[in-house]
Amino acid sequence: LIDLTPKSAIGHYRLGLAYAGSKNYIQAITVYKRALQLDPTLTTAQLKLANAYIAQEEYTKAIGECEQIIATQGTAPSQNAEAYYLAGVSYSGLGNYQKALNQLQEALKRDPNTADSYVAIGNLYRQQKQFDSAMRYYQMAIGHNSNTASAHQGLASVYALTGNTAQAIAEYNQVITLNPNAASAHNELAWYYATQGTNLDTALELANKAVTLETQSPIFRDTLGWVYYKKGMYREA
Repeated sequence: LIDLTPKSAIGHYRLGLAYAGSKNYIQAITVYKRALQLDPTLTTAQLKLANAYIAQEEYTKAIGECEQIIATQGTAPSQNAEAYYLAGVSYSGLGNYQKALNQLQEALKRDPNTADSYVAIGNLYRQQKQFDSAMRYYQMAIGHNSNTASAHQGLASVYALTGNTAQAIAEYNQVITLNPNAASAHNELAWYYATQGTNLDTALELANKAVTLETQSPIFRDTLGWVYYKKGMYREA
């Protein structure tokens, strides 16, 4: 598409989506920037640019893009809400939790039905070990959209951190049902089963799936080794 229409902002934007979909965020950033050079009003490209910066942990750059969007007069409310949301996620990445909370609350003012903002606030509280508040926001996210896998994942983490193993396992299973490619949920569930010495065949399947989804994760490989050990497969471990 770009070869045919090298001055097409939409063409560059779509190519950026393709690069981001394959986790090639450096190339995605390059073509999103080009799209914005061709059409500075293409807010969707700027939001995706901020997303790509977040994926690269370039949080300050992401915040800069979000602030530009927020400052733009006439921006659609949903896009404004997303900009506040992404700014909140970025401030969280920088460890500025109060600023992150302020931005996420602004996002909810503009779009109170977006589950992602509730999840992000839940994550903030969980990171600060305020588990009751975290759980409340995860449950609010589920109330807006019961199929929000990240909210169930957050609940699972809180249950795990507070020693409620049965509920944690139930929530991790729900995450996998909603998102079969949720690598961390596969890993956590495999670890729980192996630690309990139950469902070891299922644990092995889960651990293998986690490693397949994220081949470079040493944590996931450690879990797989733990499952092999618990099954008495010492050579594989």
